[in-house]
Amino acid sequence: MNVEKLMICVIDNGSALLRERTLESLRNQTEHSFSQKTVDCTAFWNTDRNTLGAPGDYVLYLYSGSRLEENAVAALQKAVARTHAPWLYFDERTYGQEIIGDPYGVLEKPDFDPLSFAQEVYTGEGVLFSRAALEAMQLKYKGTSFSAALTEMTIAAAARADGTHIRQCLLTRHNRRDLYPDEGNLLGDKLKEFLQIRAPEFSGLKRAEGFGLHLLPGTRGKQKLSVILLGTDGDQPDYSGLEDVEVIRQTGTGSYQERCLQGARQAGSELLCFLEGGCGLPTGEDLDAMLYCASLPGAGFVSPCLYHGNDILYAGVFGYGGKYFRCEATAETMERIGRDIRKIRQTSAPARQFWMVSKQLLLQAAQAEKGSEGGALSPAEWLWECAFQMKAMGKRNLFLGSVWVRCTKEAADEIPPSFYRMLIRRKEACFLDPCCPTAIRSWMRMGELKDVQAYFPEQLADPVPGAKKLFVLSHELSLTGAPIVLAQAVRILKDAGWQIVVASPEDGVLKEEFLREGIPVLILGDLNGNADWLRCAADFDLILVNTIVPYRQIQQLRCTGLPVLWWLHDAKSGYEDYLRHVLPETVGDNIHIFTVSQYADDAVKRYRPGYHTRLLLYGLKDEAPRVNGAAHPIPDAQGRKVFISVGTVIKRKGQDILARAVRLLPEDVRSRCLFLFIGKGIDEDIFRQVKALERAYPESVRQIDVVPHDDIFNYFRQAAAVICSSRDDPLPTFMAETMMVSGVCICSENTGTAAVIEDGVNGYVYHNDDPEELADCICRVERCNDLSALRAASRKTFEEVFSLEIFKNNLLRCAAQCLEPREEGADNE
Repeated sequence: MNVEKLMICVIDNGSALLRERTLESLRNQTEHSFSQKTVDCTAFWNTDRNTLGAPGDYVLYLYSGSRLEENAVAALQKAVARTHAPWLYFDERTYGQEIIGDPYGVLEKPDFDPLSFAQEVYTGEGVLFSRAALEAMQLKYKGTSFSAALTEMTIAAAARADGTHIRQCLLTRHNRRDLYPDEGNLLGDKLKEFLQIRAPEFSGLKRAEGFGLHLLPGTRGKQKLSVILLGTDGDQPDYSGLEDVEVIRQTGTGSYQERCLQGARQAGSELLCFLEGGCGLPTGEDLDAMLYCASLPGAGFVSPCLYHGNDILYAGVFGYGGKYFRCEATAETMERIGRDIRKIRQTSAPARQFWMVSKQLLLQAAQAEKGSEGGALSPAEWLWECAFQMKAMGKRNLFLGSVWVRCTKEAADEIPPSFYRMLIRRKEACFLDPCCPTAIRSWMRMGELKDVQAYFPEQLADPVPGAKKLFVLSHELSLTGAPIVLAQAVRILKDAGWQIVVASPEDGVLKEEFLREGIPVLILGDLNGNADWLRCAADFDLILVNTIVPYRQIQQLRCTGLPVLWWLHDAKSGYEDYLRHVLPETVGDNIHIFTVSQYADDAVKRYRPGYHTRLLLYGLKDEAPRVNGAAHPIPDAQGRKVFISVGTVIKRKGQDILARAVRLLPEDVRSRCLFLFIGKGIDEDIFRQVKALERAYPESVRQIDVVPHDDIFNYFRQAAAVICSSRDDPLPTFMAETMMVSGVCICSENTGTAAVIEDGVNGYVYHNDDPEELADCICRVERCNDLSALRAASRKTFEEVFSLEIFKNNLLRCAAQCLEPREEGADNE
C-alpha cells in the first residue's frame, strides 16, 4: 500500500471537547504519512458516506471522542502492506462506566461474525476499508447512529470478501447509545443479504442465537412443513390455523430412532419438525424464523428453548450426565437466562422433545457409518450420533434462544454407560467427558465447535479423590525446546498424582504424546480473543503457564488470585520485537515466576526488573543406557573428527559465526575434521553462508535438514564436540543431551549452559561471539588425544544439574511453594 494514501475521516458530532480528543490522538501518531479530514456528522448520515475518504486507498472512519493509540497508524500500514485485505478490523478499549471494575480494560474481538457484530458483541469502530470495498457498497441506512452506519458498511464489505483481524489494541472509544428498533430491522435485512451471498459457509458464523433475536425476520412464504408427532402424551397442538403444514403421527412401538426415520420417509415436505411429549409449535414470526434457519444450506438441527411452567427443560446445551439443563425461572434467574443462556453459541444436539431439520440431511446423517455399542440407541445417543455426522458434513446445529416452545415436563432419559463410551469414541467432536473437571465441561458445552476442540485418551483413568488438579497452558505443542521440557514436567507431575489437562491455541505432535500418556488436550483456537477459558480456572489447584508468549493469559490470571506457576524459557530476543511493550509491568502475588536458567533470568530482569523470579532448570530423561550400545558410524566421517551444530538456521542460533570460524581454521586442522550443520534454513543470508562453506570445503562440511531424534544421540556420542554458537539461547536442550551421553560441549557465553561449564574441565566456552575464539576451541579439541576425563566430567554435570531426579525434586518443591498460603505483604522472592 502507498502509505501516503491512508485517509482518516473524523466524524464531528458537534462537541469541541470530543473532537479535540480525537484530533490530538492523530497528532501523536508515531507514523505521520496519512491524510485526514473532519466531516460534519450530518454529511456522514447520507448514502454517500462510502465516498467521503476519497482519494485514499484505505479509509478509517473515527467518531468524535475516539482516540487512536500512539502506534495505531504504523500498525495499520504494516498490516495492510502484509495482507492487502479489502477491509481490516482491530481490537479496542473502552472508557467510562463500561470499564469501571473491569480487570482487563481491553476488548479483544473474536474473528469476524456478522451476527455478533450487529448485536454489539463487537464495538462499533476499528474498521479500515479499502477504496474498492467502499465503492462496491450499496448502503441504505440514513439514521444518526454512527455504530449502525459503520456496522452496515462492515457487513456489506464482509459479504463480498473476508477481512483481516489485527489482534492489537489500537483504539480507545467512548460509549454510545443502543440501536433503535428500526435500525435493528435494517441490519437484519443486511444480514439476510449477507447470508444469501456467503451461504453455505456462513463466513465464520459463531453466535447462532442471533437468528432468534429478530435480526432475521423471515418470511415463510410457500415453504411447506411436515410435523411428525412421536407420541400421544399430553395435549396436542392445534394446527388448524397454519397453512402448508402436514401432520404425521408416529405412535408405533418402535424405537425413537425408528419412529423418527419412518416419519421422515413418509413426509411430503423437505422441512421436518419432530415433536414429542405434548410440545406446542411456535407461531407467527418465531415459526418463520425457525423455518428460515432450517432451510439455510449450512444448517443442521434447529432447536428452540423448551419450557414448562417455571422450568427451562432445554436451553441449547446438554447438561451433566446427559440430562437436560434446568433452572427455576425466577425474576433473578430469568435475567441470567436472558444474559447467558440466550447467548449460547451452538447446541451440540437437540432435545428429543422438539427439533427441526431438512429431510435430506436427516436421512443422510442417519445412514452414515457409525460405530456400534450393541443394542438400541437411546434418543440422546442417536441425536448425538446424527449431530456428529452433520458436523462432519460441515453443517451447524443452531439454537434459537428467543424462540420459546411449551412442552410437558418429563424426566430426562437415564443415560447408559454406552453414552459416555460414544462420547469418548467421538473425541474429535465431543464436548463432554465424565473425567474432566466440572468447570471444563460447563465451559466446553458453551464453547463453539469451530474454536474449541477436545481430545481424550482412549483409556481414561478414574480421577483419584483428593488429587491435585493442574491446568497446563502452552503456546504450542511442537517438538521444540520449551514444549519438550514442559512435556517432561507434565509427566513428572502426573506420576506424582496430579490430575492434568493440557491446553494450547496451536495443535502439534506433542498432543499425541500427551494422549498416549492419558492426558486430555484442549486446542483453544481463539484463546487470545476470548476470556471464556477462565471459566475453567476455578476448578484447578494450580495453573502452569509456559514461556512469555501467553502474556495475555497472565494479564487475566493476575486478577483472579489463582496460583500460577509461570515458567520462562525465553531468550533476550524474545522480548525485543514487541513483547517488552505489552508484558504487564507488575503481576499479582498469585503469579509465581520461575526461569529456566540464569541467562533467562537476566533477560527477564533486563525488561521487567520488578518481577520476582526463582530458578527452575529443566531435566531430561537419561537416554544413555539405551543408546550406549554399538555405535553406528556417522555417514561421510571417514576417520575425521566430527563437529556438530544443531538448530534451525537463524541469526539467533549463530551458524554464521561457526561458518566464519571454520574458514579461520588452519588447513591441516580443517582437513582432519567434518562439520555437520543440522537444521533447516530459515534465514536466507545465513543459510547461504553455510551452503557456500559446504561448496568451498566439500570434504569437510555437510548441511543436513534433519536427523531422527534417536540417531542424534549416536551422533553426539561419536562427535569430537557438539557446538552451540548461539548469540542468544537460554538453555539449549541439545547441550544437555550431549552431556547426557558423555559428549564434549563447545558453547557461546551467550547461553544458559555456559554457567555450568568450566572451560577445559567439562566443556569449552568462547566469548563475544568471536569466530577466532570459537576456532581456537575447535583446535584445542581436535589436537587433544585424550578427552576421557572431560567426557566423564561432562556426564557428571548432567547427573548433578540436568538429571530427571534433580528436576523432579525441584519441580515438586516449586509447585508446592506455589500452593502455600501467602502471608499478607510477603514478597514473591
